[in-house]
Amino acid sequence: MWTSQDLRRSFISFFKSHNHTHIPSSPIVPNDTSLLFTNSGMVQFKKIFLSTETNTFFNSLKRACSIQRCLRAGGKHNDLEDVGKDTYHHTYFEMLGNWSFNDYFKEKAIDLAYQYLVSLNIEMKNIYVTYYQGTDKIPTDHETKTLWLKYLPPERILPFEKENFWEMGDTGPCGPCTEIHYDRIGNRFVPELVNKDDPTVIEIWNIVFIEFERQNDNSLIILKNKSIDTGMGMERVLSILNNTFSNYMTDLFLPLFSVITEFSPINYIYKDSDCLEDVGCRVLADHGRTISVCIKEIRPSNEGRGYVLRRVIRRAIRYMKKMELKEGFLCELVRVASKITGVSISEEEMGVIMGEEVLFSRSLDKGLGVLEKVMESSKNKGGVISGSDIFLLYDTYGFPSDLTEIICKENNMVCDLKGFNDLFKEQREITRVRSKKCLTGRISTGVIEQLGGVIPTDDSFKYRCNGLRGSVLFTIENGLLIPYKETQEYDNENSCKETPCNQVLSKETINNNLIGLISDKTPFFSESGGQVSDIGKFYFMQKNSMKIDECVYADFRFLKKIFKEFEDTHKHIGELKIIDVQKYGSVVVHFGYLKGKLSEDVFMVYDGCRRECIRKNHSGTHLLNYFLRRVLFEEERNNLKEEIGFSKEEEKDSIDLKEGNNFNEKKDGKKADKKEQICGEIRNEEKILNNLNTIAFQMGSEVSEEKLRFDFSSLKNLTLENLKKVEFFVNSVINEELKVEKNTVKIENVGLETIRMKEEDYPGLVRKIEVKSKYGLISELCGGTHVDNTKEIGKFRILSEGSVSFSVRRIIAVTGESALERERKATEVLNLVREGKSVDTSILKELPLFERLEIENFIKENERIKLEERKKIVNFHIKNIQESDEEFIIYEVKCEDLEKSVILIAAGLVKNKKSGVVWGKNEKEIFCSFRCENAVEKTEIFLKECLNVKVGGKGRIANGKALLTDNWNLKKFNELKI
Repeated sequence: MWTSQDLRRSFISFFKSHNHTHIPSSPIVPNDTSLLFTNSGMVQFKKIFLSTETNTFFNSLKRACSIQRCLRAGGKHNDLEDVGKDTYHHTYFEMLGNWSFNDYFKEKAIDLAYQYLVSLNIEMKNIYVTYYQGTDKIPTDHETKTLWLKYLPPERILPFEKENFWEMGDTGPCGPCTEIHYDRIGNRFVPELVNKDDPTVIEIWNIVFIEFERQNDNSLIILKNKSIDTGMGMERVLSILNNTFSNYMTDLFLPLFSVITEFSPINYIYKDSDCLEDVGCRVLADHGRTISVCIKEIRPSNEGRGYVLRRVIRRAIRYMKKMELKEGFLCELVRVASKITGVSISEEEMGVIMGEEVLFSRSLDKGLGVLEKVMESSKNKGGVISGSDIFLLYDTYGFPSDLTEIICKENNMVCDLKGFNDLFKEQREITRVRSKKCLTGRISTGVIEQLGGVIPTDDSFKYRCNGLRGSVLFTIENGLLIPYKETQEYDNENSCKETPCNQVLSKETINNNLIGLISDKTPFFSESGGQVSDIGKFYFMQKNSMKIDECVYADFRFLKKIFKEFEDTHKHIGELKIIDVQKYGSVVVHFGYLKGKLSEDVFMVYDGCRRECIRKNHSGTHLLNYFLRRVLFEEERNNLKEEIGFSKEEEKDSIDLKEGNNFNEKKDGKKADKKEQICGEIRNEEKILNNLNTIAFQMGSEVSEEKLRFDFSSLKNLTLENLKKVEFFVNSVINEELKVEKNTVKIENVGLETIRMKEEDYPGLVRKIEVKSKYGLISELCGGTHVDNTKEIGKFRILSEGSVSFSVRRIIAVTGESALERERKATEVLNLVREGKSVDTSILKELPLFERLEIENFIKENERIKLEERKKIVNFHIKNIQESDEEFIIYEVKCEDLEKSVILIAAGLVKNKKSGVVWGKNEKEIFCSFRCENAVEKTEIFLKECLNVKVGGKGRIANGKALLTDNWNLKKFNELKI
């Protein structure tokens, strides 16, 4: 029996023997915004085909081969809905491929394909091949047909049109292709089944001859450099080698069916048939593999790649419930699948899967009940489920629209998806308007499209200076993009005299609307990467009146002075107070309120004091990100070591773990797997660094003047010990006074040690921020503004850490003077509570986390002590009441916390079956508690001479309080005695 590993080795060995360089698989998530996932082997070579790969290892490649992990579960290539229905479609699969880059072409490519198939002992009598049958614009590929005639009879060489012409996209490299199809049954002649989705005649290899380039006008030009791009489905070939009619009857899937049998209440055994149970088994086996490879790079979410993963998980959960599989099945399925796919999954990642299962199971149970009622009521409406009903299920019960559609199809009902999509878009627009971006929401889609034709703004000065001369190009007013003209003027009361578009804007409109301005260059930082934009001023000058250098840099501490000197020495005719800066494509738009006149010449100055605070917080965020990952990674590794009894000797030992010499694999296979994983990580620094980049995914951030906010993925509460470690390490690096290096580098030269956003599409040149510390290299890709030396950060303090949503946690922290001031305040408050004094608890949330927790503990202890003292006082007074023989007791209390004490002591009256009033007063207030007949009436008489009287109670119990006055007199109490 052929194993998947046998086939992998065979393929790589064959093509390496023909001078091909073996290139490892690229990640499932590509560095390409046009693709959701890596869906073919050519993705990592795309830049070579587009001739945009320069000065890299790839650029020197002539021949290559690889085994690429691929995913087709969303976007243009989407096999999700086909999975399970047949035996040869998958969402996750491995593609065997070989490439030639301006080296060999058609003849050699066909020869190599034939030779490799023969080396596998695949019977060529069961093979059909196809070639491109031309159209009016592109000639027939006779050459390919002729080349195949060396190996196959003409009746097995078939022409097709669009099926045999491959294109990367609407434009770009393209060319004819030849496909190799295999007849699983054999010993027959059935050319009519080729390209007909027949499970017995399947495509196994596609060889593309890239020789044209599609232009914008749809014409084709012949490429100077011609290339070969091939792809062969490993799962299909493996099934052929094992003489089975199904991809699922190989070692890539069979272990997963064993898991299903184990968790099935009836021990169901997969039969590879078309019955509903076997369809479910195929879905689960396929999706288990997909989840195992995705969870390392993606987290389930409600958009983009995360939503595709969530759909796959939810589809698996639905089939799991349909087959009534036992609890814990999905996690075990993914664990076994990870061994097949060769992916190491952490406990945290397993926790994410488990959490998705718990949450969706609840939604599924609720949603199914509602959907059943909707379907029942819709039977009288022609079997159509309305868009509003689908949206209700989605919006209220979290029930996915695609799942609604599937269930409706199973019940022969139709979904109004257009109606649902209209409601969904409407809801999304409402959310967008309510979001923070409503500030710039005045820019219409049309204006944004117009900005695409505007000259890009040179914003490179944002790293170099805080004052800059420039020219005004456009304004944005009333949602219109207007080329600059010297005709617009606003007086000191903001009333408009004339506008470039000949529209008079009312006083109210100017007061309540932002003006957008586009200049040729800017020193302002536009909001991006979680960092807020700069604010500042634009000064509009008379033509040629500005006598100042183009680019000015000044210490932020002296900026106010520079502002004043500039305003005194340069007579500007207008100014724009900038409150927000946004970037649309390559154009920077400054939003602000205009006073006076516009002019072409402008001097731009951002608020450097504010920028300095932002720089400190942003650099602090990088240090936090690095040490959070480092601390959590070390904890996870140490926990695994402890769990499996990992010894120091084993850590140092260099024994080959492939044979399992250091432990008894038969005794505990799971522990053996974990031990192998840990040993491999310890010996392989690159792997450790790569793991560091997959722990605590950054889920969002905000860097502002006041604070920094960092969201990250984690299922566990962070321990105080770990948080203290993180804070300690950050401050240690600050105190080391290390240089912060900022370099622009090529993306291909960025190593694994550099932290980057998982789904970010980085350009060819990126900005890398690095700090070389005794703890390691702190490196991250970032376009934000940063300090030049860590000492400038001053201090880093964590204010809070907590959960934001399922599997997402948030840390809020401060740096610089803000951190030091909060430390000082915390020390003051701590000293007060240590002395047992009361403090305003509303200020605690602004204090550093660890001092706040200490203060809260002191407050709790002080409250406990006060409570004990109050109990003693209350018991003392109750004893005095017990000893009184008066018929109606009037008892005065003198102590702290009078209101509570009076009520507690008065309870002693009832307990001892006495009537009377317990009262007490301080300088401002009086409190009383009656226990007698007509208690409310007597309380009102008691407080009659007071102000702001408040009485509550009924029957024999009443409490009251009021503000004391000079008229209140104790002598009046005698009339209350019974």
